Amino acid sequence: MKARVTGQFTPTRKATWRDFEIAIMVHPGLPSGKIPKSALRPYNHAVGELITDEQCRVAESLKLPVLKQADGRQLINVELASFASQGAGSPHRATLV
Repeated sequence: MKARVTGQFTPTRKATWRDFEIAIMVHPGLPSGKIPKSALRPYNHAVGELITDEQCRVAESLKLPVLKQADGRQLINVELASFASQGAGSPHRATLV
């Protein structure tokens, strides 16, 4: 299957996802440094890169879609905060480092 043309992945922050530290690309409007959960609401989603086979196996076991780019990068969608309507157990959940 040929990869769909997508924007270029340029990591801007790090996050912890399922006990792994991964590089993520966040919205350019997300403030730097430690920010309160309420400030994350408009910027809740980010793109994370999986770089090991173990990370890919975890994503597969959680049934997370993995976008394989033409350059070989494997990317997932991550959530930077959970809100009441989402629940706390999302497999997409990541924490900014």
